Amino acid sequence: MKLTTAIVGVVLTSGAAFAQQQEANAPSLALINGKILTMDGQSKVAEALAVRDGRILAVGDAATIKALAGNRTRTIDLQGKTVVPGLIDTHAHFKAAGLSDYVVNMSGAKTVADALASIKQFVAKKKPGEWIIGSAWHPPSQLAEKRYLTRQEIDGVAPNNPVYLRTVGHFSMANSMALEKAGVTKATPNPSGGSFERDSAGDLTGVLVETAIDQVRKDRSGVDGGRRVSPIQARGRCAELVRDHQRRRRGHLAQGHRGPAARGAGR
Repeated sequence: MKLTTAIVGVVLTSGAAFAQQQEANAPSLALINGKILTMDGQSKVAEALAVRDGRILAVGDAATIKALAGNRTRTIDLQGKTVVPGLIDTHAHFKAAGLSDYVVNMSGAKTVADALASIKQFVAKKKPGEWIIGSAWHPPSQLAEKRYLTRQEIDGVAPNNPVYLRTVGHFSMANSMALEKAGVTKATPNPSGGSFERDSAGDLTGVLVETAIDQVRKDRSGVDGGRRVSPIQARGRCAELVRDHQRRRRGHLAQGHRGPAARGAGR
């Protein structure tokens, strides 16, 4: 009798331990009765999906996924809705991101004064004659004045450095020294498919349109004091940006923020 009791006790204990382990391994989220676009090599469409700790645990039919569920599993019946991978595209241009430390950040400028202050601050770190390059921006939509900067305004904060400011559109800006280095003068004819903007007196404003941009852009000797940034430096900066993004993402997940797929699962 004692032996039988002991065996029963062992079996019960083992059963309880197994149940606890099974519960610990159970998914935190189960999506069933849907169309799960797996995006695998065969473009398979599954019926259900299990997620644990923010990672896909299993994909299969509803019966298989339901069998994995535990007491704490949140189960959502998709009722035929489609689930796609919850990718977050930051639309980062890695080359530009890697060079971000070597150019003037113009993205925060809201007025002409803001833009000129950013240029002036960046120039203070450079030697006379070194190129000053701006990050991509869009003055007409960003600035309260709804216009581009003139070469005279840029000259006021960077009289001893060539300055080239690109935009996200078909215009760029250059100061007097940048135009001089490119050989552009008041008498320079407009290139085919572009123009050097001029004021009412016929003087260059420093605004470059379409193909006129190339004449100044090709003259730049580098974006960091006359030397080109090596691919290794650019890749290193990109790696820093990726690590920073991952840290932020972990912080958001720790606060209970869910990704796009989870947010849209019940819709």
